[in-house]
Amino acid sequence: MPIVQVPTTLVGQIDAALGGKTAVDLPEGKNLVGAFHQPVAFVADVSLLATLPPRQLRAALGEAVKMGVLGDERLLELIEEDGEAIAQGDRRPFESGGLAELVERCAWAKVEVVTADERESGLRMTLNLGHTIGHGIEAAAGYSKILHGEAVAYGLRGALAIARALDIVPPERAGRVNALLDRLGLGLTPPPVSPESVAEHMATDKKHALGRLSWVLPTATGVIVRSDVPAEAVAAASRRAFDSRPSTPPSQPRGGFGSTMTRVLVLNGPNLNLLGAREPEIYGSTTLAEIEERLVRRGAELGLTVETFQSNHEGALIDRLQQRDFDWAIVNAGGLTHTSVSLRDALLGIGRPFVEVHLSDPSKREPFRHVNFLHDIAAERIVGRGAAGYTAALQFIRPSPGHDPQHGREGGDRQR
Repeated sequence: MPIVQVPTTLVGQIDAALGGKTAVDLPEGKNLVGAFHQPVAFVADVSLLATLPPRQLRAALGEAVKMGVLGDERLLELIEEDGEAIAQGDRRPFESGGLAELVERCAWAKVEVVTADERESGLRMTLNLGHTIGHGIEAAAGYSKILHGEAVAYGLRGALAIARALDIVPPERAGRVNALLDRLGLGLTPPPVSPESVAEHMATDKKHALGRLSWVLPTATGVIVRSDVPAEAVAAASRRAFDSRPSTPPSQPRGGFGSTMTRVLVLNGPNLNLLGAREPEIYGSTTLAEIEERLVRRGAELGLTVETFQSNHEGALIDRLQQRDFDWAIVNAGGLTHTSVSLRDALLGIGRPFVEVHLSDPSKREPFRHVNFLHDIAAERIVGRGAAGYTAALQFIRPSPGHDPQHGREGGDRQR
């Protein structure tokens, strides 16, 4: 059957809709069952990308950086020039033609590779740069919580770590790519899966041959494919992905964040300052001050730096988020959950993952509370656990030993 591809997302226009793969994902791994069926035409209208939320744009840039690392120096320069604006949904790259050039360069590069090697027997393997660890993370997350380009960014950092360990890539090149990912807000915090789960899924990766996993590794000007990567180098790369930190030293942030530990902002919205006195039969008798004190203490035990902020004003909450001096957020927006498009846009725009927390279960209360502007963009949603929900959110961000975030929250209810 003839097919015309008209992708409406940035990742579709630069990668996913090109190449003819029609594979499906299985619980064991990505793209494991499928066939090749090339489209008769491919149409990319970049004006459609103006409708995308910033997170989708930002994630797709992980794939764009990959294409630049494959050997397109101009593409890397373009992302360095316009990448941050593209990630924020800024109109300037649309109007200047920068976004159109990015799409064109990525698309043509992939077309040239696929034309030369449709079935991935040689050259096309290079397109898997960053995908070995990336696909493992996606599979471990059940193909939810993390977008493809976000996973690829972690994989790129891991591939750079391996290439540095094997002295394949110069430190200047590795530093440049890592710094670019930093600026784009990609791979800055540990992914929401366990290293053990990722390792299990990497073991079934489609890039295995004769019992060995092929790695696409960056060099000074392109990439090389290696199947002789020592296990200790792979372990070090995985640690790099799961202990993600900005590669360039950050300036001293506001609010007392001076630690190298993962930084968590706990954001509470209107009327949550009344906890302990307001409808204790619904919200419990624990005060906000008591919750905050417990979170700071528990955060330290988990290796997290916790700062808290509460306001009854929508603008103040958005201003606090836009300081971006944190790695993760725990957000209980209170009544703004059901009304605030502006808060949703702010959370999308800052490029930081967050856990949504509610003391009660809104789905079991008044109909107006069933409307939720945040649930579909949260990395996790924890409801109906009272004050303990905040602690569960901390453990989701940095699980304690033996705690699997994929299988329960200490017996509490969990909703996505």
